[in-house]
Amino acid sequence: MQCVSDLSKLYLALHRRNLKIRNRWRDAGKLPYIESRELKAYLTVELDNLIVTGIRQYLKSSLLGARTTRGQRIKASVSPQGPGAAAALVLSVLNANKFAKMNNPSTIVGRDEPNSRSPLDARKVLLSFNASNLASLQFAMGFNGNVWGEIGKVRHFFAHRSAHTEAEARKLASDIGLVQFVDCETLVSMRRPGSPIPIFEQWTLEVDRFFEAALA
Repeated sequence: MQCVSDLSKLYLALHRRNLKIRNRWRDAGKLPYIESRELKAYLTVELDNLIVTGIRQYLKSSLLGARTTRGQRIKASVSPQGPGAAAALVLSVLNANKFAKMNNPSTIVGRDEPNSRSPLDARKVLLSFNASNLASLQFAMGFNGNVWGEIGKVRHFFAHRSAHTEAEARKLASDIGLVQFVDCETLVSMRRPGSPIPIFEQWTLEVDRFFEAALA
């Protein structure tokens, strides 16, 4: 997934990848127990990667003056010359200390880009550079999806299994109201109180709805 001059292309790529993840999730229930658990852990990490990549490319494309899905050209107070320069601007806002330690670079490569899964960070960047698509982002944030405060904790457990990450996951389950929590593989398959669908499926729907609105 790369920077685009038309956010319709980015949304389409995000939507297709999200749908593929959701369909594989549903198929996971047909697999043997151990394989099902392994696939659910993998797909959680993949959905988190989609969020991080989506926000990263959305911000860079916005600063580069892409068109929204409604066909409006985005305007900002900066005019970076290429994705690396746009990424440097994003870094200057989201991690000023790292940016300073790198001697205020005019361009950076992918490994130095900040990994954000927070719409609040995206808002901070668009505000900093007076981006004209800020209103769409703020509208998307109004959906108040649960995924933004939840998936990172579960992803960290799957990627770095330890007593600390397990404690974070258990606290999350308690906050959600899941009294029968066993482990993270179980957590993502459970339904939060009042919801008719598993937590993981709810996350995928929230992610899709967010990007559809933010990129408009």
